[in-house]
Amino acid sequence: MDEQLFFSIAKHRMTLVGIDGSYTKALATDYIMISPGQTMDVLIEANQPPGYYVMAASAFDNGMGSMGHMMAMDSMSSMGPMPVQTVTTAFLHYTGLHCSPPSSPMLPSLPGYNDSHAANNFTSHLAHHRKNLDFYLRDVEEHLFFTLSENLINCGANKCKGEMGMMNKASINNISFVKPQVDVLQAYYYGLHGVYDEDFPAEPPLKFNYTGMNMMDRRLWEPEMGTKVKVLEYNTLVEIVFQGTSVVSGESHPMHLHGHRFYVVGWGFGNFDPKKDPLRYNLNNPPQMSTVAVPKNGWTAIRFRANNPGKF
Repeated sequence: MDEQLFFSIAKHRMTLVGIDGSYTKALATDYIMISPGQTMDVLIEANQPPGYYVMAASAFDNGMGSMGHMMAMDSMSSMGPMPVQTVTTAFLHYTGLHCSPPSSPMLPSLPGYNDSHAANNFTSHLAHHRKNLDFYLRDVEEHLFFTLSENLINCGANKCKGEMGMMNKASINNISFVKPQVDVLQAYYYGLHGVYDEDFPAEPPLKFNYTGMNMMDRRLWEPEMGTKVKVLEYNTLVEIVFQGTSVVSGESHPMHLHGHRFYVVGWGFGNFDPKKDPLRYNLNNPPQMSTVAVPKNGWTAIRFRANNPGKF
């Protein structure tokens, strides 16, 4: 469910014009790469001879299995077989046809399952349809740095079937969400106490080599369980840097923000450098989205204005 997908149509180029309901700068392309929970508006021109044309999608590899960094591996062979690229297909067919689909259709050209060059090339060409947005995005008032991790917790008296007999969890800044008995917004409105805490951390409680293979420290892979919120002042311009980690496993993480659209001002691989990386931000025409994929062992920076009061 967290894999990005390459998508292509045989003998048809596409023009990307929107993402998540926001216009983009028109991008002519042979393939797109879409994230879970994301929508893309694509135009195609039916300019081929009437027939059946294969639409195909395949996953972009996001790394090893969930225990990839916690297992001691003596050799590459201990990792097991490499992933097999599977392809899902459907037909685009023109009206007026009086024949059946071919039994052995020709597939469109798709990037390989681990073709990071193709993935980066597509992502780097995404842009807003308007320019000169820096006046709206430059004066950040709230900086947040969120680490995204896969974690493990003990199962107590129950016997788990997960890794090492433990249960998988996900966390942001080492906090794994616990669903409360009373809705958070309802508790806020009625002034109910004990439902949630307003101390969600603006940065991780422990700084470490986020993308390194040093994950045996229990403080990293066992999260704190809680219902914590981050309170923002109305109309604040917020920057969030989502930092992927290799805790338990390095994976690509799709991130969605309810109630807002945000601008993706930067992304990269490795650990985010707060001094150097912002110098490469695109504040002129960054793409606007509501869902974005944080690359495996990498980071993504977004900016948005907190102008829609509510619980998100």
